[in-house]
Amino acid sequence: MGEAMACWMYQTQLDGVLGYCEIALNATKDKDVINIINESKRLGLIHKKKLDEFMKAESISPSDGYVQKPAINVDDVPNGVKQTEKDIVNTIQINLVTAFGLNASALSQCLRTDLQIIFFKIMTDVMIFGQSINILSEKRGWLRFPPTYHPN
Repeated sequence: MGEAMACWMYQTQLDGVLGYCEIALNATKDKDVINIINESKRLGLIHKKKLDEFMKAESISPSDGYVQKPAINVDDVPNGVKQTEKDIVNTIQINLVTAFGLNASALSQCLRTDLQIIFFKIMTDVMIFGQSINILSEKRGWLRFPPTYHPN
């Protein structure tokens, strides 16, 4: 049951990420940010397909899936509801941290080698992609660091 639940949880998170990517594409004209969004979506679709295939072969019920959002003109989105490029990139970074955590937890509990390999590959993809986002964030001054801890 644990391995099936791990697949289902990550697949459900991917549904949210894929939907968010489509919404985010409607909020920016920044080429670098659009590239990050498209790469996030591309990786999400690859991971979703891999999990879909595994889950189908193992008779595990799939998640509800994500519903594609229509593309709209970025200028038609009011500024009061449009996320900034920094917000978009930070949200993608948080989703990567969540993905890594879900997959690390799943990997540590898996008994099946085939599923361990799937989760390990996803973690590797997430780390590599996360590094490219960190480079853009640092270049733009968006990389945020927690304050230094000074014990009393």
